[in-house]
Amino acid sequence: MKFLTLNVRGLGGRLKKWEVRKLIKVHKPWLFCIQETKMEVVSRRLCESLWSHEDVGWFSKPAVGHSGGLLILWDKSKFVLSEFFMGTHYIGVVGCLVGESQKVSVVNVYAPCDLEGKKGCWRELIQVIEARGGDRWCVVGDFNAIRCEEERKGVRGFDRREEMRLFSDFVNSSGLLDLQMFGRQFTWFRNDGKTMSRLDWYLVFVDFASSREGLKILTLSLVL
Repeated sequence: MKFLTLNVRGLGGRLKKWEVRKLIKVHKPWLFCIQETKMEVVSRRLCESLWSHEDVGWFSKPAVGHSGGLLILWDKSKFVLSEFFMGTHYIGVVGCLVGESQKVSVVNVYAPCDLEGKKGCWRELIQVIEARGGDRWCVVGDFNAIRCEEERKGVRGFDRREEMRLFSDFVNSSGLLDLQMFGRQFTWFRNDGKTMSRLDWYLVFVDFASSREGLKILTLSLVL
């Protein structure tokens, strides 16, 4: 199985849409989690054009003005939806992967930039996981946080020790496993090419990770 996650930083432009179509064509994901669409309305026509055929399911959370916005796309032949849910900074889908009867919950996250907002987002995620239950969760997206200094480069003047501690506490208390990143060491880059951080995370329950030997989660970035 293959999940893709991408902070697109605006999906309204023609060039961004073309790049997303190309990513889908090349990687053929089962599910694709997109953050920062910056779109108040996501249409079926848009989703079908991105996927290049009609056999696509989708669920979105609108942007507020030109800020935020979340979208999950999936191949209906690979993932059968049973329900969806959303919170302040996330959306989630629940369904069965092809050939399986046990449901999996996939959550797409775009956390705020301020610390208080992040803390609220992390608390809400723990609450929804505990309330909904189950041991097959995959929580991915842009958490706007790092866990150690090695996960950023070229960033000076910001003391993020408290943020790193609180984010690590969230990961540990949630019971989720941080999957090894495939493809890139960092997921956010400034235009200067010298400042970068790992802000995107792929968190799953251990039971789900161990039962999916072929699980591959790619991190992708667009430089436009």
